Order: sequence, then structure tokens, then C-alpha cells
Amino acid sequence: FILWTAVAVFAYVYLMAAQSLIQGKLEFVDIPENLPGIVLVAAGTTVLASGITSSKGTKGAGDVHPSWADFVSTGGVLAPERLQFFVWTIVGVATFISLIVLSDPGTIHDLPKITERFLYLMGVSSAGYLGGKLARQPGPIIDEIIAISGSLVLEIHGRFLSRDASFLIDDQQVSASLIRGEKPEIVERDPQASGGEAAKVLRLTLDSANAEKAAQILFEKWRTEKHLLTLINPDGQKAVASFGSGGQAAGDQAVA
Repeated sequence: FILWTAVAVFAYVYLMAAQSLIQGKLEFVDIPENLPGIVLVAAGTTVLASGITSSKGTKGAGDVHPSWADFVSTGGVLAPERLQFFVWTIVGVATFISLIVLSDPGTIHDLPKITERFLYLMGVSSAGYLGGKLARQPGPIIDEIIAISGSLVLEIHGRFLSRDASFLIDDQQVSASLIRGEKPEIVERDPQASGGEAAKVLRLTLDSANAEKAAQILFEKWRTEKHLLTLINPDGQKAVASFGSGGQAAGDQAVA
């Protein structure tokens, strides 16, 4: 929506400037055919997407820092419906701007017309994006992690946190043998989630007595270093957040 709005404004101003400053024609220029339709499709998609997010929940948070991959993925998982919608938007915007910029400002009389078939294509692309958003489950989001260093307990606060999720700490897999009870404990369930195994607060208790060799470094450095926790829901969507115990004694809490 932002891209097509910016393109429409740029195109109109460019044509107005070319005709008034170079060609000497002081008049309102006409809006190109089907450009308002493209903007309408983009605006409608934005509104419907916001409504779906409000009713179903947002996609997974993914990595700590944003990246270009977020445009075509959901919680770190490639989403074909997002990819095709993103690609067609970029192709349409780039083509329209190229046709305007490459035109001679001394002879340009109107803006390029957007064909009806391209308008239909953008409508189908938007419908595919919205359909995928409806069908896909919401992903995990981590708001904060409270680390109780002495007892190796992580209390994970967020949304759509699955009890059946898998975990990584500093890229090391946390196997079931490292978790007391083999699964985290649900402290507070998520009322927005449809399944009964989703939580707003999960308590992950690591059992150092059953620690594997690969995890020994983690336990030795637990009291002094920052760590990254990756939570991966069963559908593959993930959320990554940092935490650290800050060298505090058993029973003390440190918030990521």
C-alpha cells in the first residue's frame, strides 16, 4: 500500500512538473487508467490483513533483528503467498516508475496505463496472500525471559508459545533429556490460541544432572554470560530472544 501510494504521488507530481515547467501547460493532469484500482487493492489488502491479524494473531517473531527475509517469511519459515505478493508488487512498482522516468519530460502527455489484466493479477495475488494468512497458524512471540540462574529455570513470557516447541540455547539443541519432565510447564495459558497447549508464560527447567557433553559449556557459563534462546513451534515458526543471569546467586532473577 505504501509503495503504490508513493508511486502514484511521484507519477502525478512528475507529470505535473513536466507539463507546467517544461511544456508550459498549466492544468490538472489526468490520473492514469487503473492506477486508483491498484491503490484500492493494496489498501483493501492492508485493512483485511490487519483484521486477520487481530482475530487470529500475528506471525512468529523470527530472529532478534529484522531482515529482508521478513517480507517473504513468517517466523523464519518461507511463506509462498507472501513471496509472490511481494514479488508482484516490486515488479509492478519498478515497471511503472521505469516507464515514467524513461519518458521525455518535453513530450510526455499522460502517465502509463495499467492494463486490466495486471490489475486482475494484483487482485489474485492479494487474495492468495490473504488466504495464506487465514490458513496459517499464528507464530510465537517472546516478550521477555526471566532467568533464575541458580536453578537453571527460564520463565518465557510471550504469546502463542507451544508446550510442544523445541528449544535451542546459543545454537545448541536442548534435548528432552535436558528438560525436567521432558517438556516445559505451562504457567499461564494463551486465551487467544485455539489449542490447549499454547501459553503466554512457559517455565523451562533445565536439569543439569542429565546434561549432555555439548551443553556443559552452557552450564559453566550460565552465571556470567548472555545467551540466545530460540523457541520453535511444531509448525516451524520460531522466536528468538536474549537472556542472561548476570552472575546472580541462586534465587535471584534477571530479566532479558
